[in-house]
Amino acid sequence: MNRDQPFASGRLAALGFVAVLGSASWTAARAADTFEQALRQSDFIVDMRLRYEGVEQTGVTEDADALTTRVRAGFQTAPWGKTSLLAEGVWIEDPVDDYNSTTNGQTQYPVVADPAGFAAVNRFAVINKSLEHTTLTAGRQRIVLDDQRFVGNVGWRQNEQTFDALRAQIGTRVKADVTYASQVNRVFGPDSPAGRWHGDVVLANVAHTFKTGTLTVFDYFLDIDEAATQSSNTLGARLAGAKPLGKLHATYLLSYASQSDAGNNAATASSPALAVLGLGDDTTTAGTDQGLLASMQRLNFRN
Repeated sequence: MNRDQPFASGRLAALGFVAVLGSASWTAARAADTFEQALRQSDFIVDMRLRYEGVEQTGVTEDADALTTRVRAGFQTAPWGKTSLLAEGVWIEDPVDDYNSTTNGQTQYPVVADPAGFAAVNRFAVINKSLEHTTLTAGRQRIVLDDQRFVGNVGWRQNEQTFDALRAQIGTRVKADVTYASQVNRVFGPDSPAGRWHGDVVLANVAHTFKTGTLTVFDYFLDIDEAATQSSNTLGARLAGAKPLGKLHATYLLSYASQSDAGNNAATASSPALAVLGLGDDTTTAGTDQGLLASMQRLNFRN
């Protein structure tokens, strides 16, 4: 459940699609001997997207039409001393702005949480690979864990969610992913009072692949200063895998998590479970899911 979406009760009908206008990167050939050489051998990042979303909402007199554009541009230097610099900006505009972006004051329309009319730093981080089988990242970064059920970048929105964090990704057979973040840069943008969360966020995710699939255990601790009701500690496990079935393949996902309050949150605990089964070939997959999904706090709010 997304508690940040300011919708009244009623039916919501939405149609959205995304057109990727273009993206490109040019890969650095080798490690650099000097920082100047590392800059010259940078990977350049260019990504453009046009997005439309229309919303009809019961109880709101006007229908929303949101046509927004997004440009991301930046670079990642070649490794210098096994360390790279990543810098990326984002610029969002709204050619058609008949919608409530949560910051434009147009409350006569339903919400489409794609604020526009700003440019901002999307990612800015130092990446180090000095230690064997280890990647250390410090700074503003994108973090996507597993299927984004609890932690993700909300990539379907124009302004993605990022984290100001220290992150360590360790291992090959057993993979550990541990993050400490002091700030969450949310999809609502830099001009919104809800655009940034501060606090203590600790994300721990450990995975190992067996014959039956990949088993992951995780513990996500959130202590949010601005939103005590979103503070929580989530402990869980998931098993995901696939098996050949003649010319087809069967996929499966089993997940269970238990969530308790953290920080100043006095909410009651919840324990959702989820099972997802799929069957398909190389081009098509069909599936079904069955879950007991309670209202859990996440860092990938479906705005």
